[in-house]
Amino acid sequence: MFEDAVTQVLKDEGGFFHNQKTGEIVNFGITLKFMKSVVDKNATEATIKNLTEEDAKLIYKKYFWDVPSISGIKDPKVASLVFYLGVNMGISSAIKLAQTACFYLGKKVSIDGVLGPKSLEAINTVDPVKVHSAICNLAESRYRDIASTPLQAPFLSGWLTRLSRYADDPPSNTPLVNIKV
Repeated sequence: MFEDAVTQVLKDEGGFFHNQKTGEIVNFGITLKFMKSVVDKNATEATIKNLTEEDAKLIYKKYFWDVPSISGIKDPKVASLVFYLGVNMGISSAIKLAQTACFYLGKKVSIDGVLGPKSLEAINTVDPVKVHSAICNLAESRYRDIASTPLQAPFLSGWLTRLSRYADDPPSNTPLVNIKV
């Protein structure tokens, strides 16, 4: 399941980029800020520039799949969606979207950004198409909120294009859920 998810993320995230407006330095979707705060406090722009795809996969596996327990999500498409959103907007934010989706779908779950046993049970016992659809709708709303700031506005189209690839490929043929916040 991880290999399929990370393959799509790596296609979306691309290579090295230094955003002159925001100062963000990123390669394969891994930012210098993340590296310094979580992986290596001594990381530099060169560290990011020299990341290989294999390095990125190892970082994603540990910090975006294993540590937050994405592997505990049974439906591969829901797991891939939460993983992708974790890479793009932060793992805690992605998990909060999944928890919020479950809450809207009638599950009693804390919206705390931690994928513990109760959250996993909620995600794994809701119809996967409905939770997938709800997460996509919530993610779109979050992207639109983020893009309301002038510095982030130029990225909205790209975020929505990527999200549409996940939204257009739901887990089964059950009716979708439309949740807007």
